[in-house]
Amino acid sequence: MKLSQQIINPLEVHGPTIEGEVQPLNYKRIALDMIDSSPLESLTCSALKTAYKRKNIDFPVVFERDLIIGQRDFGQVITALENGSSFVYILTSLRPGNITLAHHVLLTFCSGLQRCYHIPVIVQVCDIEKFYLEELVLEDIQKLYHDMVPQILSCGFDQNITYIFSNIQNSQFMYPNIIKIQKLISVQEIMDFYSLTINDIAGFVTHPSYAIAATFASSIPSLATHSQAWRCLCIYFCEKDVHYRLARNIACNIGETPPATLALKIFPGLRSVGTNMLLETAANSIFMVDTAAVIRKKINSCLSGGRETIEEHRKLASALSTYKQVIVAITAGFVQGAIIEKDVAIEMFRFLCPTSNAFHALVSKYENGLILSGEMKKEVIAIIQEIVISYQRGLQL
Repeated sequence: MKLSQQIINPLEVHGPTIEGEVQPLNYKRIALDMIDSSPLESLTCSALKTAYKRKNIDFPVVFERDLIIGQRDFGQVITALENGSSFVYILTSLRPGNITLAHHVLLTFCSGLQRCYHIPVIVQVCDIEKFYLEELVLEDIQKLYHDMVPQILSCGFDQNITYIFSNIQNSQFMYPNIIKIQKLISVQEIMDFYSLTINDIAGFVTHPSYAIAATFASSIPSLATHSQAWRCLCIYFCEKDVHYRLARNIACNIGETPPATLALKIFPGLRSVGTNMLLETAANSIFMVDTAAVIRKKINSCLSGGRETIEEHRKLASALSTYKQVIVAITAGFVQGAIIEKDVAIEMFRFLCPTSNAFHALVSKYENGLILSGEMKKEVIAIIQEIVISYQRGLQL
């Protein structure tokens, strides 16, 4: 049996593989690797819920569905904001191109926090990284960046306090911090953290310093005047944790404040819950410019956790009608409906369903064999289509 370990870093994400099939990500392992990170505290969550309610903003579902994998000093930042501090900025990053459903989840989460506390958001567009990874000329990369700006702003941001920049565009301002950072990190550290080899291009060794530099306000022109007063809050999917862990490790050595962090679980690509939509091909991603018909086709073809036959899938449902629920069904050896841990559509639904009651009801029916994969996907498709159509209307305004 051919086995391989999972890989999680900003350049590559996949769960462990068995005979070439990508398995779900092992988040217990990821959490252990996120050094000095800890779970979200209930007091912080309660304070956030009160703040969102005060501003009449929907409370993000990621706080309620086990989608936050770890944080560092996040509670300190929320306490400071609750006490009236205005010197906090949110940092998130992405590569240039049409935004995907995964981008939309991350960006709307950031814009919601921005509206709640009226704080700046910095969106770092990693065009240099894109240039290193893909066979595109630099002019094409820069065009992708410029086309992406209105797509980002349409995710609910306040344009007056949102600053979007590309690494090429902003490199002159970041460069003093970049060279300080590069002096403090060894090539071996970068190779280990990013699973690089001596055959990878040299650019991959230098790129992390751009991501780290943006966590320091002195790298951001709009914040540089009072840079020592600002605290950065990095919000990201957890494959980028290494960037911000390194930033915290070296901040004090260059006279900067360590950033706070909030890491989300990864939004999956269509081929497996063990993949990352942000790093997948176009065929395995859903874009916010996709039509309703394209979305339906993509979701219907994504990896399902349903059983091979209807009879297998429904065995638990029939057992539940005659015996004492799941315990008896398991003891008797009945198949337990869908394997939700492997189901891509269910994992997307976890991020997207606006109400927890509806989410848990659908999962329960599917897991217990009361509905089939196609019936479940129909509901997920409807939610995604609604989100995408609403976004497209805003983009046209």
